[in-house]
Amino acid sequence: MPSDTAGDAQQRPVPNWKVLLYVPNVIGYARILLSVWALHTFVLAQCESSGPCQQDVTSRFVLHMLAAAFLDMIDGPLARQLQQTSQFGVYVDIIADNIWRTAGWMALAIVQHQVAWLCLVVVGTEWTTFFASQVVSLTKHNASKYQKVITQRAMVVAIGTTAHSSPFLLCHRNIGKISRMQLL
Repeated sequence: MPSDTAGDAQQRPVPNWKVLLYVPNVIGYARILLSVWALHTFVLAQCESSGPCQQDVTSRFVLHMLAAAFLDMIDGPLARQLQQTSQFGVYVDIIADNIWRTAGWMALAIVQHQVAWLCLVVVGTEWTTFFASQVVSLTKHNASKYQKVITQRAMVVAIGTTAHSSPFLLCHRNIGKISRMQLL
């Protein structure tokens, strides 16, 4: 949750590389891996006709997602308790939240094809908002032209990628069920 650490982003001087190993940041990395792994296994199971039982896959997906949600609940308080708040940690937390929600929305799109367009709109909006807020932040803080251009290009890539593709289109069983027109 961004609000857990955003207000406490007063950092003490620490060598840059040590921030990468702060306990709350490592928890954030674990949340990202859990979310990506959950969606990965879910997509593979949907695409493989000889894959594991559907209930087992759904249970594992829910378990991974719940574990990531639990870690999200503890990383902010832990950061404050250990005095390991940082601006980098705020970004890791926001990105982990977005990836977690993206995994959930994409799984819904795979299972309920009728709402795939809505899932893409929500995911696109979340990532666009994230990148747009970074552009505004860089502008306010007199960031270098290079930083602004990189962030703006990343936003364009995120919008384009979200608008024109999604994992369930790769699934051979589902291609016939959904036409590209339903997504637009």
